[in-house]
Amino acid sequence: MLSTVSRRIAFPVLLCAVSLSPLRADRADTPPTAPTRVEKGTLVFDGIPEIPPALIERMTQYENSRSAVLQGWNPAGGVMILTRFGATAQVHTVAAPWADRRQLTFFNEPVTSAAPRPAGNPPGFLFTKDAGGGEFYQIHFYNAQTGTSTLLTDGKSRFESVLWSHKGDKFVFAGTQRNGTDFDLYTGTPENPNSFRTLLTNSGQWTPLDWSPDDKRLLVLHETSATESLLFYLDVDSKKLTPIRPTTTKISYGTARWGGNSHTIYLTS
Repeated sequence: MLSTVSRRIAFPVLLCAVSLSPLRADRADTPPTAPTRVEKGTLVFDGIPEIPPALIERMTQYENSRSAVLQGWNPAGGVMILTRFGATAQVHTVAAPWADRRQLTFFNEPVTSAAPRPAGNPPGFLFTKDAGGGEFYQIHFYNAQTGTSTLLTDGKSRFESVLWSHKGDKFVFAGTQRNGTDFDLYTGTPENPNSFRTLLTNSGQWTPLDWSPDDKRLLVLHETSATESLLFYLDVDSKKLTPIRPTTTKISYGTARWGGNSHTIYLTS
């Protein structure tokens, strides 16, 4: 015979078992909705249940987390960064530690890079962005005195790797303007885009890395494959290209920078 305590425990347990059984029976009578085949562009969802809208909304706060990418020192003080505003990355400045960021560009398209002018007038920065996600990046100059930007390149080729000289009187960049495929090197000033001149014409991917301290030479990287690249320095006036550490051994260089003089180079490989 069950004791008084046992009966008090057993009764609600039995009651719960009787109460739950109809729910299981009703659920078994209603078969779950089978996942359907849905095509969205090049993606095919076959046998995958639809994601509940509430879950999509809940995940938004994690998908839209914000990061800041350092672009350089701002001569006016602080640093220049790229960070998202809404759905696109834009240029901001931060004047001091813990200071609020101040937004400078407000485009529908994301800005992919920014290079503050280290000296010279007018003060401002160069930046790259494309249109419609086509990755045909164009170079623009933002005038900090007027708050306006000017397109400097042709609007149809791809341009990248913008570097100011130390004096801020000119800059170098890579672009496919010649044939739409090979990246040649050009130099010029933001005040006169028509004065752009070619520094290097060659096949393949060429990237300027750094100006020498006297702005007379450039470190240049030529990527031949995913596991091999070649390092050169380029004389800006004569356009003479000189290999650094020539060897038959295949080397993949990461990046390189001039030291405090024009005779020292630091590199990773």
